[in-house]
Amino acid sequence: KRVVDVLNPTAQTVESLSKLSLPAGVGITMKM
Repeated sequence: KRVVDVLNPTAQTVESLSKLSLPAGVGITMKM
């Protein structure tokens, strides 16, 4: 498990992260 903290994300940052294409079995969780 890897954790990446994004400090002071902009709307564009959040949108880009949500559009990432990830391989099967890989997930992303965003907490605001």
